[in-house]
Amino acid sequence: MASSPRPRALSASWKRALSGAGAFTLIAGSLVAGGSTAAVAAPAPTTFNPFEINNGFTVVSQGDVMLGNGEIEGSVAAYGGL
Repeated sequence: MASSPRPRALSASWKRALSGAGAFTLIAGSLVAGGSTAAVAAPAPTTFNPFEINNGFTVVSQGDVMLGNGEIEGSVAAYGGL
């Protein structure tokens, strides 16, 4: 089985040049992105009730309902028979 050649390590001058370019990019990016000092207001908290559409009922049936289970964690509304 042939072994693949190992990649050469970067010389010290290349490492210094790359680190300098990286530092310059970070500084320039922070100046562009953080140049404005205006405070951003946080959005007002909103609440959402998932049962609001069902008028507070957990289960709403448009027809007859047959409760075959021994326990329901909430309220049931039936527009038909129970």
